[in-house]
Amino acid sequence: ASAYRAHVDADKCVACGKCAEVCPAGAAKLGQKLCTKNGPVQYPKAIIPADRAWGKDKWNPNYREDNSVTCHESGTAPCKAACPAHIAVQGYVKMAAEGRYMDALKLIKKDNPFPAVCGSICNRRCEDACTRGKIDAPLAIDEIKKFIAAKELNAETRYIPEKHYHKGNTNPYTEKIAIIGAGPAGLSCAYYLAEMGYENVVVFDKNKVPGGMLTLGIPSFRLEKDVVEAEIAVLREMGVSFMMGVEVGKDVTIAQLREDGYKGFYVAIGAQKAAPLGIPGEELEGVIGGIDFLRDVNLGKKVRIGKKVAVVGGGNVAMDVARTAVRLGADVTVVYRR
Repeated sequence: ASAYRAHVDADKCVACGKCAEVCPAGAAKLGQKLCTKNGPVQYPKAIIPADRAWGKDKWNPNYREDNSVTCHESGTAPCKAACPAHIAVQGYVKMAAEGRYMDALKLIKKDNPFPAVCGSICNRRCEDACTRGKIDAPLAIDEIKKFIAAKELNAETRYIPEKHYHKGNTNPYTEKIAIIGAGPAGLSCAYYLAEMGYENVVVFDKNKVPGGMLTLGIPSFRLEKDVVEAEIAVLREMGVSFMMGVEVGKDVTIAQLREDGYKGFYVAIGAQKAAPLGIPGEELEGVIGGIDFLRDVNLGKKVRIGKKVAVVGGGNVAMDVARTAVRLGADVTVVYRR
């Protein structure tokens, strides 16, 4: 029975949860995950002064001891559960506190190949769910991740993952894999294939530079280009090849790629098309889609927008467009329905 019983070394455990994910016998368990048949986990909430009258009857001298459990028995930590990538937040925060920055970076990249990018533009759902926020303020989780991921920006300190071959195989997989699209999805696919031991992974993209919306959509004042380039450089060191300026379906077809020996295809062409408004006049000169505008600016093209610009919309792209237009010297007005 001891072979199926989990034993934890408390001095080494950082509560990352990876043991439960890889244990072949299911001996290590963390309870309920995000995808459940009965709906999301309801975490117990401490009574706080913000939502009710507060008197001596609410005082608890042993508050910290009585509320020290931050992982409910029926689920993972709230910060990890709130993260779209389900990264082991509490694990890398603990490692960072111990000064184990490279170990923390390795842990993050098990679930997120681009931590430096995420550190710059993440919307920090983990911090919204942070248990510490119920007491005073949430931990600066994203800033910790950004600090750890800064190692990616230096070729001498970045982490290049080791190959993890399937079932003890020590020989690389020689099958040629074509990835169509060099945006976040295509690059993530390339990263994990290379980590699994595939040595002939080729990424095709019609643009001249890889990165997709990371490079051509998000302005440099929010996400610096050297950050994206540094993370892509890791893929190159892992053996991933890039065929830029090649539009699959036009310059080359999937049938031709099959003839060239490609055995697998991953289509990650994204959604890089500006949505029309469906109103009269949007086809006139001077009307530009937000995504098209940002792409041209990021490619270094001279965009003529005039001195007065109206940005229709109020979302993230609209704000990026507005701030970019201001930097180009325009007088900008945001027009929004709400």
